[in-house]
Amino acid sequence: MPADLHVLAARPVRVGGLAAVRYRLRRDHPYSGDDALDAALSTFGAVVVPPADGRSGAAAVTLLNGITRGLDRSLPAAAALAHAGIAAVLIDTPLGGERRPTTGPPQADLADLARRGVALDAALARRLFDGVSADLGAVLAWAEAEHGVGAERRALFGVSLGAALS
Repeated sequence: MPADLHVLAARPVRVGGLAAVRYRLRRDHPYSGDDALDAALSTFGAVVVPPADGRSGAAAVTLLNGITRGLDRSLPAAAALAHAGIAAVLIDTPLGGERRPTTGPPQADLADLARRGVALDAALARRLFDGVSADLGAVLAWAEAEHGVGAERRALFGVSLGAALS
């Protein structure tokens, strides 16, 4: 496992009738300069859905959600991939799913950032992109070591902000 990725929790789940594992992970990244916000944005959910046939060394597709949306929206696609013999690795992106700073409507997240003095500018966007890039590298290396998937073939698929991130 990459030294900077920490598994905080793991529990078995079912995705499309298949065995999977839901994780809570942490990889510290300086997103905003606000320590509490950076800790929240650095802690995220992940789900690994191995291929239905259980084979090791399967290709892995990482599914990235849009802003404010959680990884649960991608679970049907993850199940379809797994049934086709392809592993799925899902993570919540910053400001999405478990990484949202509020539980209100999306505009509440932006208002919360502004209240904390975080500039909503290109520099923040760059830090978000850099953070996701580092998260993906760490999570994919870890999924390969832990679940035996994605060593040879990997793909990214994103929706909305997830498409821009991929």
